[in-house]
Amino acid sequence: EVAAASIAIPLNDYPYVGKSGVPQLHIKKDQMDKYELKTVSQQYRGADQHHGVDLVDTSGTNTVAVAGPGGGKTTLFSLPVLDFIMRASVHDSVIITDVKGEMLRSTKAEFEARGYRVAALNLVDPTYSIAYNPLELVKQAYAAGDFDNAQMLCNTFSYSIFHNPNAKEPMWEQSSISLLNALILAVCKVCFDQHTPEKITMYTVTTMLSELGANPDENGMTKLDKFFSKLPSGDPAKLQYGTIQFSQGITRSGIFTGTMAGI
Repeated sequence: EVAAASIAIPLNDYPYVGKSGVPQLHIKKDQMDKYELKTVSQQYRGADQHHGVDLVDTSGTNTVAVAGPGGGKTTLFSLPVLDFIMRASVHDSVIITDVKGEMLRSTKAEFEARGYRVAALNLVDPTYSIAYNPLELVKQAYAAGDFDNAQMLCNTFSYSIFHNPNAKEPMWEQSSISLLNALILAVCKVCFDQHTPEKITMYTVTTMLSELGANPDENGMTKLDKFFSKLPSGDPAKLQYGTIQFSQGITRSGIFTGTMAGI
């Protein structure tokens, strides 16, 4: 019954026509004649099947492999599945949870050789990881001179960080949103003026707040206040910072602290 409902894929290094699937049963070559196997191509009925075939379910059935540590989940299940995926003519999109990186090291070169683009999200060492710049759309709008759209995109991003529907005092989140908007737009201005748009990142934004927002002088002014005060009237960043200029002392310190904690 399993043989009749499955596709027989030979255990070799050759590509095959069709979709990949999950292996269900292995059949040795000397046992193959006992079954009516549906092969993906008649050319596989030959000497290249000396390792036998795996019966593969291509229906998209969910599968769970259960075993203890060292029980062979990777060697006996995960790697064979990946082998079938990379050899199939119909390419699948593949998402793999690989905590130790063993499967990445074992299969990356082969996947790439068969036309796949492999990207790793490494949370342990980000220098070896793919990354996403959440300010990219803001940067593009600012570069095009579309400051209204840049402000809208800033606000959308900041709102997603600080909005709390259960907040009892929304003034704090509104102030943090305005401050983050001002910082992002200010970073855009400075980086484009200095021809360094690649530095428009949240790291730069965080550094700006950390370096310029601390240690107010005897008048309660910070370097951040002085920076925004020097911007021309009507500058998008200066307009966003206007909310912060009305705060004083502990309130301002609370806004700065809350914003830094959020980002």
